[in-house]
Amino acid sequence: MDKGIKPQDREKELLPCVASCPAGINIPWYLRFVAEGRTNEAYAVIRQNVPLPGILGRVCVRPCESVCCRGLVNEPISICAIKRFASDNQVGSWKSRMITAPSTGKKVAVIGSGPAGLTAVFYLRKLGRDVALFDSNLRAGGMMRYGIPRYRLPDDVLDKEIGEIFSLGVDFQPNKLSWFSNISRNMDRCATPVVLRMNCFS
Repeated sequence: MDKGIKPQDREKELLPCVASCPAGINIPWYLRFVAEGRTNEAYAVIRQNVPLPGILGRVCVRPCESVCCRGLVNEPISICAIKRFASDNQVGSWKSRMITAPSTGKKVAVIGSGPAGLTAVFYLRKLGRDVALFDSNLRAGGMMRYGIPRYRLPDDVLDKEIGEIFSLGVDFQPNKLSWFSNISRNMDRCATPVVLRMNCFS
């Protein structure tokens, strides 16, 4: 029935949930793993695309659910809630399969420890870059910590997922507002490139 679909439209037509996901997570794959009781594998699938699954499972706006094909039958699948379930019930077996490249000796400064900055840090460390993460606040998290109510996003969930990223070896420099005004003088802290992440506090 899909023979008439153009190759460039196949994902949008056949997997609208994946096509609408900003992170491009393979949603059918992790839903199937959860249905089979394999929450560790489901969590590993999610982490292939995002380093903050537990947080997303609580605060994502769920564009995937509005286009879920199951909605044509009765109701859309609760995709976001299932992501949260996988995150809350995994035991960390994904760590044994995570590959981090050896250090390249190149240094990068990431300014802002919100979701964009933390995601940049995660993938830069996996590529073997030495990363210094600067933030004007005392604790990492950006608007996830200082803008989202704790009943929506508990501190323990936030701290756990940020801790997983920092465990890769990140030089976190909190309360460094003065660093921004003296950026040229501090450039010796890092070789090229410098990653600037504008956040909601800018």
